[in-house]
Amino acid sequence: MRTGEKLRSRKGTTIVEMMAAVVIMVLLSMMLNTGFGLLMNAYHSMTAASEAKTLLSMAGNVATEELRFAARVSPVANGIQYDSDSFEGMVLKTENGKLVTVGPSGTKQLLAGGAYGAGDAFRLELASAAYDSTGGVVTFTLKVKEGEKIRAEREFQVRCLNSWEE
Repeated sequence: MRTGEKLRSRKGTTIVEMMAAVVIMVLLSMMLNTGFGLLMNAYHSMTAASEAKTLLSMAGNVATEELRFAARVSPVANGIQYDSDSFEGMVLKTENGKLVTVGPSGTKQLLAGGAYGAGDAFRLELASAAYDSTGGVVTFTLKVKEGEKIRAEREFQVRCLNSWEE
């Protein structure tokens, strides 16, 4: 082809075709953006549920181990009072959304700060506690909350091996 023939040729894309391609690309981008948003929301929701269950499991294990060798157990208004090997008058409770023991030596946090999620997103709550003195069994319910939403809840039962009465 000579230069003159190239200039007179009508082959190529028109402005209308180019605009149609741009519109299609914009629509595809919007659909992808919406899909990624939904995917991220689902990921965060599943991650939060998993972290809440993990926190509940860890808190239940720690509380169970704390109460397993307890003596003179009794539910009190804000927790479970008991005597341990070392101290009398210990109280297992939740304080500021964290699982703690309060005793003569002060307040001791039972789980590391990172267990409560990024930025302490989760709060623990000791919802209920009961003690069956005939069987020496403590029953308590823990809840994990994120804001006001309950993410996980479970009832635990612990047989106290030193459940003697005076």
